[in-house]
Amino acid sequence: MRKLRTVGRILVIAAGCLAVVAVLFHFVYRPWQLNWGATDEEIKRAMAGDEIVPDPTFNATRAVTVNAPAERIWPWIVQMGYRRAGFYSWDILDNDGIPSAERILPEYQNPKVGDLVPLTAKVKILVAVAEPNRRLLLVTQSPTPWTWSWGLYPIDAHRTRLVSRLRVRLRRLPSRLWIDAFEIVMMRKCLLGIKRRAERRDDGARKTPPEGEPPPIGGSSRRDEGAGHPLRGGEMRGLHPVKEVSMFDLLLRRSTLVAALAACPALAQTSDFGLLVGAHAPASTSVRPLRVATTLRASVTLAYGHRLAGFRAGDLLLEVPLAVSARASETVSREVSAGVGATVFLTPGVRLLLAPASPVRPYAVLGAGVGSFDGSEVSVMRDVEVRLHRSTSPAVGLGGGLDIRLARLLSLRGEIRDFVSRAGLGGAPGRHHVVFGVGAGVHFR
Repeated sequence: MRKLRTVGRILVIAAGCLAVVAVLFHFVYRPWQLNWGATDEEIKRAMAGDEIVPDPTFNATRAVTVNAPAERIWPWIVQMGYRRAGFYSWDILDNDGIPSAERILPEYQNPKVGDLVPLTAKVKILVAVAEPNRRLLLVTQSPTPWTWSWGLYPIDAHRTRLVSRLRVRLRRLPSRLWIDAFEIVMMRKCLLGIKRRAERRDDGARKTPPEGEPPPIGGSSRRDEGAGHPLRGGEMRGLHPVKEVSMFDLLLRRSTLVAALAACPALAQTSDFGLLVGAHAPASTSVRPLRVATTLRASVTLAYGHRLAGFRAGDLLLEVPLAVSARASETVSREVSAGVGATVFLTPGVRLLLAPASPVRPYAVLGAGVGSFDGSEVSVMRDVEVRLHRSTSPAVGLGGGLDIRLARLLSLRGEIRDFVSRAGLGGAPGRHHVVFGVGAGVHFR
């Protein structure tokens, strides 16, 4: 029976962890990676090829500002390809470990509609639109239709917004999860690689590859001129068959490395972290005769918040709070007892932060999750008895506080939360667990 209870607790904790991961992935990581660097206007702007995949399962628009005119960026884009110039990303994953080119390759500077560009050793994609210094569209079709569109939008004579949009329609859930989780690792480095190369002043000065870089292998695969536009008549002609897994085979084979690279960047985007120290007071309305009890509970609350939306009255944030309190108690009545224990509450939810223009911002929180207690108690009457207490219960967390901005990245924070459990945890006299806290908040915006 004890083993069954232990297994049950493990399953409850595992389910709670999975729920937290799923919430963070859907509301924090996925929005960040789908629109990395892009403005709202760029996300909504129509780009070449949007109509080819009208209902994508993956629609990612990423952008970066390059301190160079469009004519210096364009050569780096059009020469990309497997065992051509590479993809300026993690070469071990997408170019068989061959370093991406650090110079402009003249043989790839004149793409024509209908050219085939190698994506992997077996997959080639079609050039559907090629307007120098403006836009480039690469497409493929069955059985996995997708488009890769590039746009160059001048800001002034010396700066350009480089925008990339990838639209894919995948049928299988594992493929959707893989591209959602790891594609940003490659694309982010690709955009930054183009930016670094285009901003150099010697991009066309070197006529020989740098030491250690092999010469480019292969040439451009070009269809005969005069064959017509590949999209004319609504058809996609001259396309090579593509297996659904082919786009991501290199990622799948090296998933451990990619996962490690993807694990860190999302948490510090439009987010804040709070650390508060205070007291945990289980609420009670009953007093037993002939019983004098002293209970000391210190608490620490960690809270991660990610901004979901902003409006005139305030901001709405996804919040994941973790409250931990330690108990040391002594009881004197007909018997003498002493105990220690720890109570933990994890209640993911939302935080409503009001008065966006004020340095003093009130906020309210609401969440639901789980509470648990683990402790032991020693009692002495005629014999010495040791009792272990372990309990887990669903819990709801609600409360509010004040966030006082002291500097651009730092604030003073004070709050009160009431964690309501289905039953008293660890012998607590009631279902309400009130946590007071004062501490600091760090903001990344």
